[in-house]
Amino acid sequence: MQYAARAERENIPCQTPRVLFDAWDREADGFAIDLFASANNALCKRFFTAEDDAITSQWKAKGKAVFANPTYGGNMQAEVIDKALTEVRVAERGREAWLLLQANTSSSWFRKAVETSQVWLFAGRINFDVPPGHQIKSKQSSSTFANALVVVRQVGSPTGIMGFRSPRTGLVLPPLEHVEYSPPPCV
Repeated sequence: MQYAARAERENIPCQTPRVLFDAWDREADGFAIDLFASANNALCKRFFTAEDDAITSQWKAKGKAVFANPTYGGNMQAEVIDKALTEVRVAERGREAWLLLQANTSSSWFRKAVETSQVWLFAGRINFDVPPGHQIKSKQSSSTFANALVVVRQVGSPTGIMGFRSPRTGLVLPPLEHVEYSPPPCV
């Protein structure tokens, strides 16, 4: 069984790989809040636990960016997109929201993300970190599905699929060289 699925079922908080978080933290000029965390896996000094409930709380990021790696079950990702759009664009309580989500292209919330935000796909699967105090028997921390980094910014920012990022470094990958394709002749 994959760690991400086990973590959700057994309530073990998956931890965003530190190398990815650090790269995005630098790119965002510092995150003010880790929105879905626990004392064992928080990546910011200020964080919201399940009890704090990032969906119903005001983020109050004071003009800074926020980071979220919510659970992927139920309707959570749709709620996170809606909340980020409200906090960043309507209430202006944060400069931008960086959301590590499942790249579920068949869902309506993913389409909404593409139409309203900057969406970065990963060229491979993310290997999540195991939080301190948790043990796994083998390499079970790999995601069982593709992920996307969704960045909600102020109105007027470019939106859509922006390109690909490395699942190991979090950095933007250069576009592949264009290759002409000619179908084989019919026989």
